[in-house]
Amino acid sequence: MDSEQLREYAHKMVVDFIADYYKMSESFPVLSQVEPGYLKELLPDSAPSKPENLEDVFDDIRQKIIPGITHRQSPDYFAYYPSNSSTAGFLGEMLSAGFNIVGFSWIASSVATELEMLVLDWFAKSLSCLSSSFQQIRIAMLLMPISLAFGMASLLWEAAARARWNGNPRNSERSCPCSSISCKRQNFIEGWKKVP
Repeated sequence: MDSEQLREYAHKMVVDFIADYYKMSESFPVLSQVEPGYLKELLPDSAPSKPENLEDVFDDIRQKIIPGITHRQSPDYFAYYPSNSSTAGFLGEMLSAGFNIVGFSWIASSVATELEMLVLDWFAKSLSCLSSSFQQIRIAMLLMPISLAFGMASLLWEAAARARWNGNPRNSERSCPCSSISCKRQNFIEGWKKVP
């Protein structure tokens, strides 16, 4: 596929397809309505030996893939992380994919690391909690592999909330409601009294 084909297919197929999907997201049942193993019955036993027309691929997506999706873009979706994507985010993801950004560390992608830190600073300033503990966690994030990013992000915002809180969390009976190892570690690091 050359650049002109990319331009044509990206506009006609992908962007229009996603825009229509966002527009129709409330019409889909939130939870997938298929049974386990449904896809094996719909797809061939082996990969195609020749390339398929992109329009046929999108027909397969409509008929075979979409029924198996949990539609997190639906306004009726309230589990896990609601509203975790947006049309602006979709465009950002396209740019990121186009640049093939791999943000493992500063040396792997200096701009991704520095931009993330700047945006975190903006967010912290908007919450009035740019404290020294926030800065320490922020610096630690620069040195961590991307696989730890989610845990560090939750720790970062808990620490930011604690820094803004007027009480002393070390004397608090508050505890994280989950029993996962990351949650226990988070409670311990932040100094909450009860760790489940």
